[in-house]
Amino acid sequence: MAGRPVRYRVRHVASGLAVVVVLAMTARGAASPGLRLHLDRARLDTVGASQIVVADARWVNASGAPLDAFTNFSGVFDGLALVVLDPSGRELRRIHYTHHQSPYAEHRRVELPVGATRRELGFPIFEAPLAAGRYLVRLEGELVGNPRHRGLRTRAIPLQVP
Repeated sequence: MAGRPVRYRVRHVASGLAVVVVLAMTARGAASPGLRLHLDRARLDTVGASQIVVADARWVNASGAPLDAFTNFSGVFDGLALVVLDPSGRELRRIHYTHHQSPYAEHRRVELPVGATRRELGFPIFEAPLAAGRYLVRLEGELVGNPRHRGLRTRAIPLQVP
């Protein structure tokens, strides 16, 4: 019937609003339930003419149970990318952690234990090297292969290139 107002019950409206809020939080990179991603430090190493951004990454699993990740590579950090920003926050580069690796397993299950899991990650700069100056870097991504834990992002921290 055209022109007749649609009536919603309060519980339908409330649940719809909850879905919108959850989707909005996920799009902004809000933490997944019980899982947080941290970037503790970042530095630039040079090997000959090559540059490598070394990031001290940390997953904190506060879900109360181990979480499963599924990867074709080596571990729970495989779904991450390093994002290089200029001082104003404009994205300059996005380097995926597995970009320089070769897959060696197919859909291998890796467990992320409860508590903190740390790893030093290396992100080679294959394109033109970063010029001397001050940048910001952050990690973005997912607990690889786990659809409940996507869209995670750390805060941006400074990276000095000499």
